Amino acid sequence: MIVSTHQINEHGKELVQSAFVLSSIEFATGTDADTDFVVFSRRYQRPLTVKVTANKKPKPAGGVGRPHLDWWVPDDSATDVFALVDLQSRRIWLVEASEVAAVAQQHPEGRFHVCMATDPQVQPRRDGKRIYDYEFEDYLFQNSARKLFCQ
Repeated sequence: MIVSTHQINEHGKELVQSAFVLSSIEFATGTDADTDFVVFSRRYQRPLTVKVTANKKPKPAGGVGRPHLDWWVPDDSATDVFALVDLQSRRIWLVEASEVAAVAQQHPEGRFHVCMATDPQVQPRRDGKRIYDYEFEDYLFQNSARKLFCQ
C-alpha cells in the first residue's frame, strides 16, 4: 500500500502528540500551517510553536546509497521547534529553529536539509558535521523535551 506524504506527516503528528501526553507536557493544537502544536515553555517563559515533519522509514541516500533519514526544513519559518519524526523506529528529535543551521548538512534554496545515516557503514563527513543517527541523541524527545518545555 502506498502511503502519501500527507498521511506520513499526520502519523508523525499523532506520535508527537502521544509523546507529549505520555510525558505530561501540556500542549495545544496549532492554528496555522506553520504550527502543529503550541507548548508553553517554563524555560523560555513563553509559548513555543512546534512543526512536525516525518519519514516513514530510512531511504537510500540519493536514491541509491545507504539508508538515511532526511527532512527538509524551511530557513525562514517562524516555528520555534521542529519535531523530526521517524515512524519506523518511533523516534522523535526536537530541534530548536536556532539550531537547525548547525545540525543541517545542506542549505540549498531557502531550506535546510537534515540527514541522519542509519547504517554504520556510511563514511563520516569530511567537514566533521554529524551524520549518524546516534550522534543526534541529545535531540531525541526523551532527552530534549523536558529541557525545552519544563525547566
